[in-house]
Amino acid sequence: MKITQTDFFAVKPKKGLLGFVSFILDHSLYLGSIAVFQRADGRDIRLAFPEKQLPTGVKIKYSLALSPNLMGEMHEAVKDRLE
Repeated sequence: MKITQTDFFAVKPKKGLLGFVSFILDHSLYLGSIAVFQRADGRDIRLAFPEKQLPTGVKIKYSLALSPNLMGEMHEAVKDRLE
C-alpha cells in the first residue's frame, strides 16, 4: 500500500492534541480527520481514528488501519510531515 498526499492541520495544542492528518491511500481512498497526539513522554506521536459514541455508550470507529504494517507507514508519514 502506498500513502501519498499527507496533509497536517495544526490546532492549538490541548491535552496532547497537535492537530489532524489526512492521507490518500493507493491513489484511491481518502482517510481524514485522524487526530495526532503527542505521547506523554514527548518523544513520539499517537494516531487516533475518528469515532462516534452511540447513546447506548457503544463506540463505532469510522475507519481504522487493521494492518500493523499500514499503521507503521501512516505513523512514519505523519512523523516525516511534522519534521
